[in-house]
Amino acid sequence: MSTKDPAVLARRLARAEERVSILETMLEDRAREVYLASQRLQATTESLTELFKAVPGAILVFGSDGLLEAVNGETLRLVGHSESELIGEPYGRLFSGPQPSIDTLRELAAMGQVFRGEHQLRRAGGDRIPVLLSITLLDGASVSLVCVAIDLTERKKLEAELLHASKLESIGRLASGIAHEINTPIQFVGDSVHFAREAFAAIARVVVQSMALTRLQQDGASSAALLTALDDAGQIQAEADLPFLLEELPGALDRALDGLHRVAEIVKATKAFAHPPGGELRPANLNKAIETTLTIAHGEYERVADIQLDLGDLPLVACHVGELNQVFLNLLINAVHAIEDQHQGSRGTITIVSRVDRDQALVAIGDNGGGIPERVQQRIFDPFFTTKEVGRGSGQGLAIARSVVVERHKGTLTFETAAGRGSTFFVRIPLRPPTRTSTSGLRAVR
Repeated sequence: MSTKDPAVLARRLARAEERVSILETMLEDRAREVYLASQRLQATTESLTELFKAVPGAILVFGSDGLLEAVNGETLRLVGHSESELIGEPYGRLFSGPQPSIDTLRELAAMGQVFRGEHQLRRAGGDRIPVLLSITLLDGASVSLVCVAIDLTERKKLEAELLHASKLESIGRLASGIAHEINTPIQFVGDSVHFAREAFAAIARVVVQSMALTRLQQDGASSAALLTALDDAGQIQAEADLPFLLEELPGALDRALDGLHRVAEIVKATKAFAHPPGGELRPANLNKAIETTLTIAHGEYERVADIQLDLGDLPLVACHVGELNQVFLNLLINAVHAIEDQHQGSRGTITIVSRVDRDQALVAIGDNGGGIPERVQQRIFDPFFTTKEVGRGSGQGLAIARSVVVERHKGTLTFETAAGRGSTFFVRIPLRPPTRTSTSGLRAVR
C-alpha cells in the first residue's frame, strides 16, 4: 500500500493529533500543578513573612560570612535601630556571651537540638539588655544561622524583686534574734554610761571642793577656814571613793564603746544584707560576706550550734555580694534546722570553710544534722519544695540559692550528704567573671 494513500495519511495524522492532544493535556496538567505549587509557595512565603514579623521574639539571620542578612520587627524594637542600620552588622557587634562554634551547632542539629544561652543584646546608645538566645544552624547550599532572642528584662527584674523580697522575709524571720543581739549590748552600754555619769558627778564634787580650797588659799583665808575646807574636801573624796572610780571608769567606758561598736556592726550588717541587688558584678570579700551573714543570724544559731570557721585567703571576687549573702543565709538556716531535728536538746556543729579551688572561690557550709533523705535529693532545688513543717520554710531557699549561684554568677551549687552524719553544700563562684568569647566561629564558614 502506498504511503501516499490518502487513507493512510489520514490515519497517521489522526494518531499524531491524538498524541499532540495527550501531550497538551499533560502539559496543561503540569502547568496547573506548577501554578498551584507556585500559589502554595507564595502563600507559604507570605505566611512565613507575616510570622517572621509577628513573632514576639527578635529574629536575626546571619549569612555564611557572619554578617546579618535579615531581621524582624521585634529586633528593630529591641535594639532601637532601623533595618538599614543593622543589615551587614557582624554577630559580635550585636551579642555578647558564650558563642558556640559551627561544629558544635552541627552536632546539636544532628541530635535535633539547638544552642541556648543567656546573652546580652547591644542597643542603640551602647546599653545592653539580657536575652535568652537560641541559635539554629541551617546547613544547606550555604551556611546560615538563625538566632531567636527573647527579652529577659522583665524576668530579671522580677527575679531581683523576688530575691529582695526573700531577703526581707529572712530579716523579718530573724527580727527577734536581731533585736536581742542589739538589746544585749545596749543594756551594758546603758549600765556603763549610767555608771560613768555617777562617777562624773562624784569626781565633779571633788574637783569643785578642791577649787574652793584653792581660792581660799589664794584669798588668804584664816587657818581655821582652811582646815574646815580641807576636812570637807577629805570627806567628799572619801564619799566619792576616787581609787575605785579611777580603776573602774576606764573599763566602763571601754565596755560602752564595745557595745556601740557591736550595735553599729549589727546595723551595718543588716543594712548590707537588705540592700537591693545591683546590676553590675563588683569585687567583694566573700569572707566578709560570711561574717556579715553570721552577724545577722547569730540569734538563730547560737542556741543550737557552735560555728567552726576556717576562712582561707580569698582574693576579691566579682559578684553580687548581697545576693551571695542571701545564699549563705539560706544554707546556714537550713543547717540550723537540720541540727534542731537531729540533736533535739543538744548542740550541733556548723562548719564554714572558704578556699581557692583552682579558678573558683569555694565556700562550704556543713552541719552534723540528720542528712537529706535519698528520696528527696533530686528535688531539693525545685521551687516551693520543702520537707519542713509549716512556718519553718517556704521551699524557696535552695531554689533561690541555685538561681543566684548558677544563673547569676555562672558558678555551681552542689552537696554531699549522709544519713545520720549531716550535709555539706558547696558554693563555687568563678574568681573572674566569664569573658566574651570570640566570634570567629561565625566568620567565612561555607
